[in-house]
Amino acid sequence: MEKLRTALHSFGLEEAAEQILQFAKRSIRAIATPTADEDIRMGHSKIGGVPDTPTDFVWP
Repeated sequence: MEKLRTALHSFGLEEAAEQILQFAKRSIRAIATPTADEDIRMGHSKIGGVPDTPTDFVWP
């Protein structure tokens, strides 16, 4: 929350900072890094791309 408070002040929002902080919630940010499908090991998480399936699998 201190980082957010500092950022709000740096943007000149000190008057509204406390009101904004009342609505702020802790969160986790997921950042996707573009990676070739063949460089992602089988079973690892990925966003988009081709699903991990057997080589003889036929997509419906």
